Amino acid sequence: MKKTILLPVLLSVFILTSISISAQRFYPTLDTFIQQNVATTPQDSAPAGLFKIECRMSATISRIGFIEFSLGSLSKQCTKAEVNLYCYETANGGDEDVEMYEVTSGVFDLHTTWSNFNSIYTLGSTYLSKNTVINASHVDPDLGVPATAAWYKFDITTLVNKAAVTTGTDKKIRVCVKAASGNLAVRFYSVNVKTDPDWNFVDFYAPFLDVQTAAGINDVATNNVASVYKNANNQLVVDCKGSLSADASATVYNATGKKMSIVNISNPKTIINNIFGSGIFMIKVTNAGVSTTQKVILD
Repeated sequence: MKKTILLPVLLSVFILTSISISAQRFYPTLDTFIQQNVATTPQDSAPAGLFKIECRMSATISRIGFIEFSLGSLSKQCTKAEVNLYCYETANGGDEDVEMYEVTSGVFDLHTTWSNFNSIYTLGSTYLSKNTVINASHVDPDLGVPATAAWYKFDITTLVNKAAVTTGTDKKIRVCVKAASGNLAVRFYSVNVKTDPDWNFVDFYAPFLDVQTAAGINDVATNNVASVYKNANNQLVVDCKGSLSADASATVYNATGKKMSIVNISNPKTIINNIFGSGIFMIKVTNAGVSTTQKVILD
């Protein structure tokens, strides 16, 4: 999850013969923000009519915004995952650096306050992505929308890929936005963005997560390369389809993208005897110039 070191490795692990890309869009299941100067008051965006996710970092008026996405049963590794936030205002003028972190523990909701935040929430130690938000405070008088506002993308590819290799049908990821460089309030539209009879704010300005995946990962039923599974002895089994080429191989990676083993395949059904321990593993099988990458969980 921790940004740049693992990303090139993960991308290299999951290069597939097919380069077709599919994209999915996820809207937040929840977004909210909290304020230090109103420590016991929830700042959820919908009931209060605020329609915003806000962040600010100062000695007396700190604010942190939270966003939750449900990925459903997503199991394919992605080539790119970006949170898209529309900044419509920066209070006090100027520009601000905004960082996005993983929320590593705690389940925030619309009752979140500054008072209970510090006791039940933990953030990742390194930001996932960072953007400099340009001052956006002017409104177009005819449309009633910000004239200098803009979309900002936060890359969370490693976080989505970490979630993809877990089990479940309602996988959730949680992130927060924090202001980093000054005493400026940055306001993004929330999923409850206001509506207007002449302008569809929800369709045009609501935050979303774009996930792009390469076709082929975990596509066991349709791939013509191999199936990978564990046997009764908790060993990895590679069951190749068709004739084997001289350079047929299986490469095993752990959930962080570290290469654990590479095995030459000389039999249609090959047991990988290495002891990897328990956990989630991705196995890339290559035969006759084509590949498949599949996920297996060892006990």
